[in-house]
Amino acid sequence: MLRILKTSLITSLLLMIICGLLYPLTVTVIANIVFPHQSEGSLIHNDKDVIGSKHIGQTFTSNAYLHSRVSAVNYNVNVSSEKTITPVSGGSNMSNKNPELEKRINTSIQEIEKENNGKVPVDLITASGSGLDPNITLDAAKYQLNRIVKHSKLDKEEVIKIFNKHTYKNNDYAFVNVLEVNYDIYKKMKNS
Repeated sequence: MLRILKTSLITSLLLMIICGLLYPLTVTVIANIVFPHQSEGSLIHNDKDVIGSKHIGQTFTSNAYLHSRVSAVNYNVNVSSEKTITPVSGGSNMSNKNPELEKRINTSIQEIEKENNGKVPVDLITASGSGLDPNITLDAAKYQLNRIVKHSKLDKEEVIKIFNKHTYKNNDYAFVNVLEVNYDIYKKMKNS
């Protein structure tokens, strides 16, 4: 009986060391060597300052930049300390027939149509499941093109090149990373 208990304890201890310490450390070291940018959160820097992650959406209100899709959590953050900012995630649980959702969508359409022409792409008025989606469709980006050109004072072809540089294909859809596009627009405007 004592031998079985001793074997069980040694096995448990070894598995805790292997699974709880050695394996995570090994994977972390390999990730930092093989994928250093991704393992740090795919952060985008302006000089030495972090301006965001390419995988987490942000709100942009200036008409010189792409506007993100609606966020059910308003791209809210939980500031737990001066150095730690944790995004709060979550989608809307409103049904398609909810009058509040309909009111929010209609308000969004009116706001978007003030500076843009044509039918509003659906991803500019609907939230993603996480509420933190960093991408919009290429169609939604092109829908905002004339507004961006007007307010950024950049050439239309220049903005289209920026869109294309940050376009990712997923099956039949093309998505544009809003933060990457806006950062490139910012750099072009700064250098103009």
